[in-house]
Amino acid sequence: MPRLFLILAVSVFAAVGTTFSLASASTGSSSGSGNSGSGNSGSGNSGKGNSGNAGRPEDPGANGREQADSKGDPQPDKGKEPANAHGNNDALPKAHAPESGKSVNVRPRRGTVRVKLPGTKQFVLLDDAASLPLGTLIDASHGALTLTAEDNRGNTDFATFSGAAFKVRQKAGAKFTTLVLRRPPCKTAARSTFGRLASPLAGISRKRRAGRKLWGSGKGRFRTRGRYGAATVRGTVWMTQNRCDGTLVRVKSGVVDVRDFSKKKTVAVETGERYLARKR
Repeated sequence: MPRLFLILAVSVFAAVGTTFSLASASTGSSSGSGNSGSGNSGSGNSGKGNSGNAGRPEDPGANGREQADSKGDPQPDKGKEPANAHGNNDALPKAHAPESGKSVNVRPRRGTVRVKLPGTKQFVLLDDAASLPLGTLIDASHGALTLTAEDNRGNTDFATFSGAAFKVRQKAGAKFTTLVLRRPPCKTAARSTFGRLASPLAGISRKRRAGRKLWGSGKGRFRTRGRYGAATVRGTVWMTQNRCDGTLVRVKSGVVDVRDFSKKKTVAVETGERYLARKR
């Protein structure tokens, strides 16, 4: 009998302990749900506080990139942008029909072509067709351009030039448009104590010095003029080069009349030939 009561007592205590554990678990769960709800409620309040940005979600990374771009890569001030900074032709006269004895037209073909108008000190990048007054210095050392001129008969002549710098000249009523090449540096070497022995060597070095080669291709009345000679074209491809020992003319196709200033004579140079108008 006492053993029976003991078993019953143990069973009762076990049942009570299980009930108490279940009640505690239920209470903890309800408490956690309340806190979670509070958290959601706080989140909701936060959402209400940022209701103005509801349609525009924040992206801190994007904002960071915008700030970096705005500081690291400032936009140029268009109001202070220098004229012709991008090679436009704002500083050059607009293209119009060439006038004999007054102006010629030019249009870039490839590479870099610069021009310096008479009375100015700076070159301007040529990136579109323009009308240039006579006396303009054109630098086609690293590019090519097409030059259009009017002769004394009212005919339009055009040719493409490249490889060197030259000035454009055309007298009123003249038959030809002349391109005058720049002279190469041919200063006489200083004589030393062995001047007589050194001078032949200096002469050889001077002969090797030469200006850039001006290539021309086209038809019309054009003349390329060096220091010691000039080439008049009849519709051909030719090259003129100023050298310290003379002016060299080479004909790739067609015929060129070369005027030798030293010999005072004109020589017809045909395809594949060359002629050196030597220094006096």
